[in-house]
Amino acid sequence: MLRTRAVVVGKPRPERQQEQQQSSPSQQKQPVEILLPERVAADYGLYTWPCAARLAELLWSQPAGHLNGKMVLELGAGTGLPGLVAARLGAAGVVLSDRARDAAVLDNMRLAVQMNNLQQTVNVVGINWGEFSPAVVTMSPPDIILAADCFYDREDYDALLATMVFFLEQKRSTAYTLTAYQHRTGPEALMRACGRWGLHCEAVGVEALDDKRLLDADADDLPSDSAHEHISVFRISFTKVGQA
Repeated sequence: MLRTRAVVVGKPRPERQQEQQQSSPSQQKQPVEILLPERVAADYGLYTWPCAARLAELLWSQPAGHLNGKMVLELGAGTGLPGLVAARLGAAGVVLSDRARDAAVLDNMRLAVQMNNLQQTVNVVGINWGEFSPAVVTMSPPDIILAADCFYDREDYDALLATMVFFLEQKRSTAYTLTAYQHRTGPEALMRACGRWGLHCEAVGVEALDDKRLLDADADDLPSDSAHEHISVFRISFTKVGQA
């Protein structure tokens, strides 16, 4: 059964609200509200997994305007939370993608785009990792690729990285991927796989997010704190941070 959930990214916990209220108006960032149609119970692409929440939080926590003028592609988007947040934060264009054969997931993302009035900024495209359809090869190259919990099955790593490399090569010196990785096992296999493709995989510091929750909704709906504690964000690119 599908339900619609209002997710607010950028609303601190109650114990942090007074601190935010005491900051100057120039230092305050407005929360971002996203309406998400999703399943109540865990479901492959119709449920908002903890990694998606963490990636959305990270995007919101960055300096204001950091996405202005940027083209963003989300791979394995599912309900599309990070990509929709990117659109709200000023990205020039966003593509939400998931498996081309999964019509239910793609249609659900299109519904989310409509519910959030983002039709002018966000498109939905079916992309099978490792396959280069006309929709893929004609797509405008992204500046930033988002991938929440896409590195789940090691058998998919090379297909996923092949797709990432195709897009990253088009803006080789500046484009990068941000991926939220849940530590079911260590990230060493991910780092080795990136190395085989000539990519750098570097951890992004998200410690500032650990003492507050930026994502708010009904308490029973939130990804658990324990899940967040086992999620890291990595930056994947052809250039190390500081070399671009």
